[in-house]
Amino acid sequence: MLIIGKGRLLEDTSVAEMRDRFERDVLVRTTRPADLTAVLTRLGAAVTRADDGDLLIVGMEASIIGDAAAANRIPLHGLTPRSATLADVYLHMTNEAAEYRATLSEGTLR
Repeated sequence: MLIIGKGRLLEDTSVAEMRDRFERDVLVRTTRPADLTAVLTRLGAAVTRADDGDLLIVGMEASIIGDAAAANRIPLHGLTPRSATLADVYLHMTNEAAEYRATLSEGTLR
């Protein structure tokens, strides 16, 4: 993947490398969030609880989360690695190289 901004090459990398670099977290659904939180924090993950009760795990791959849950007999109902979209990555990488930006002026939205 080539990313170009203002006529300059900003990045020459693979989609897999970009995905890994901008990976955000793993979304986990379980009926035992407190137990899983305790297990994963002991293993070094950062765990936060979303408003809907799901867990957001940072610093640990989904496969390790699944293995840790299985080893502790904690059922999982969802295990979803989440990363930025390619559009998000592109906008982030080209932010400094943006020549034109859209803005809203007062009175634009009614």
